[in-house]
Amino acid sequence: MAFTGIYALLGFKLSSYFKPQRHIHSSIATGAIIPSIDILLLPLFLLLGIEGSTSSWSHSVFTISIVALGLFALSEYKKKSTYRQIGKGLTIGMLLHVVLDLILSSENIYIFWPLPINRFSTIISTFSNMSIFFYLIDFFFIRLLASFMLNSILITNIGHRWIAVALSYLMSLQLYFIGLFLILFFAGASSLMMNTIFLFASSIQLIFIVSCVSLLSINFERLYKKEK
Repeated sequence: MAFTGIYALLGFKLSSYFKPQRHIHSSIATGAIIPSIDILLLPLFLLLGIEGSTSSWSHSVFTISIVALGLFALSEYKKKSTYRQIGKGLTIGMLLHVVLDLILSSENIYIFWPLPINRFSTIISTFSNMSIFFYLIDFFFIRLLASFMLNSILITNIGHRWIAVALSYLMSLQLYFIGLFLILFFAGASSLMMNTIFLFASSIQLIFIVSCVSLLSINFERLYKKEK
């Protein structure tokens, strides 16, 4: 289950407690949603007949370690601290995602993938029949995230007019999604149908949100500096 909006907002909130550094705010927020890329590759895994691909490799402590060590090594090789800061932020964000998934996800988490160790049960994994509730919550928090990013543009007054327009449309789109899913739910639509629509919508929005977070990194830095 992708909680893109909630995780990104919590990532930004967590980053506000760190000393201002280049890319730290955007990298923690990006790291907080990166593990959700497993839903983008889900169609490919299904086509290849690979089951259980979600909440596995992208949530593994080994994958997170590879990302961190890779960027730290690149920092040493290039002699640029930027890569180290990004690696630090992504690692913190990805760990935050895994911890939150252990609480909020309706699917058990394969933290030690690819080792033959059972998945970790989540607190609400036994309430999978409440999927409609989680769909609506996700759309609501994506709207809040879009509002937060839009405000960062307005407050810092730094370009990106097309992103501001796109974020406005994204906010409106969440209301349509909420309405659509409520109609489907009360119309008795199957869980498979609703989950398929949700995964498709989440995949497209995830790509857009990660792009916006990256493009608006300087906005977030100036926004947090103003607050401090």
